[in-house]
Amino acid sequence: MKLNKIYISLIITLSIVVVFLLGVIFKMFLSNITKSRIPDYNYHLTLIVENNLGKTLSVAELGGTDWEKVCFLGPYSNDSSEVIGFDWEITDYTDVLVSDGHNVLVFVADDIVKDFIVQSRSKGDFSTLNGSCLQRNQQVIITKSKTVKAI
Repeated sequence: MKLNKIYISLIITLSIVVVFLLGVIFKMFLSNITKSRIPDYNYHLTLIVENNLGKTLSVAELGGTDWEKVCFLGPYSNDSSEVIGFDWEITDYTDVLVSDGHNVLVFVADDIVKDFIVQSRSKGDFSTLNGSCLQRNQQVIITKSKTVKAI
C-alpha cells in the first residue's frame, strides 16, 4: 500500500513536470512564429555611412529607387503619421524607438510607405534629422563621428 502511494506521487510529479516543460516549449515555438525579426541595423546603409565619413552624400543613396522623400524618426518618436504626413505608425512594425539606440528611415512615395530601415545609432546616427523629411535630390553630410546632418 505504501509503495502504491509512492508510485502515484511519482507519476503525478512527473506529469506536472512534463506539462510544464511542454508549456515552455510551446511558448518558445509560438513566440518564434508570431514575431517577425527586424534587424537592428542595415548593413548596406552602415557601409554607406562608414565609407563617407566627413563627406557630403546625396539623400538618394540612402535607399532604393522607388521613393520621393525619406523621413527620419529618432529615439522616442511616437507620432510617425505626423512626420510623414499620412496615417502610418512605425509602432505597428517595430518598437525600437522606445529607447535611444535606434533611428528609423521611412521611404515614401505618393503617400505610401515604400520601405523603412531600422538603424542602430552606433552604425549611423540620423537623430539630428528626427521629425524631418528630405527629398531625393537633397544632400547630407556625415561627420567623422557617424552623425548625419542635413545641408
